[in-house]
Amino acid sequence: MAPVGNVGLFPFNEAALRRLARKMGNDAGTPGRLLQVALEEVLVEVRDHGSGVEDVDRIFEPFFTTKENGMGMGLAICRSIVEAHDGHLRATKNEPCGTTLTFTLPGYSSESQ
Repeated sequence: MAPVGNVGLFPFNEAALRRLARKMGNDAGTPGRLLQVALEEVLVEVRDHGSGVEDVDRIFEPFFTTKENGMGMGLAICRSIVEAHDGHLRATKNEPCGTTLTFTLPGYSSESQ
């Protein structure tokens, strides 16, 4: 799926999407008009250009850390939360340096409500 643009930071949740759908339906001016909203997937990427992570496959393992005083639980907890919502969390190396963390969550359809 190609990104549709940089939307910046904004609060977003299911209630906000429902309000938007109702508003769009009301503005249409057609009583009884059926409006369906669907997002196939929500994708969030966080990129940095630091030194990067050597072993991107291991950073999600519990107790694996690259920090002197790290516990190694942060990304393991993040992955478990994303997966509990039927999503996916992954890391990739950036070239020439840095790391990208990407998570996806299943989309929303107004038909499923």
